[in-house]
Amino acid sequence: MKYLAFLAALFAASSAFADGQASYLKHCSLCHQADAQGIPGTFPRLMGRVGQIGSSADGAAFMAQAILWGMSGTITVDEVPLTGVMPGVPHVPDEEILSIVEYLATEGGTVKNTTVLNLETIKAARAAGRIPQATTNARRHELFAAGVIK
Repeated sequence: MKYLAFLAALFAASSAFADGQASYLKHCSLCHQADAQGIPGTFPRLMGRVGQIGSSADGAAFMAQAILWGMSGTITVDEVPLTGVMPGVPHVPDEEILSIVEYLATEGGTVKNTTVLNLETIKAARAAGRIPQATTNARRHELFAAGVIK
């Protein structure tokens, strides 16, 4: 019986990763690329960063807000400044957003999920609504300075 429970859990996890990957490819890969490595100097990589950003409550809240409502301006990733626009995806259901983040945070299921992002965090960001871009940029700058975003 324990073996069947283990197999069921393993299948559910594999299915969640497949769903997260499919959703990532559908909604994010045009800019961030299929391997989530981005395009240096143009679009930031997500692989190897999402788990780190989402490992604190502040980072997870920022990530939920940025994913839902987008962001624009200049950011620094891997010591390279990038200027651009990331459209939000408010049309994507909360559960699907969470599956994308879990896929990225686990690097496709190869590392432990360290993100604290959950449905409640996403729902709170959605309920708060769109905030001014200047506020988003200032918050990102604070989190970058604090080492939450690298």
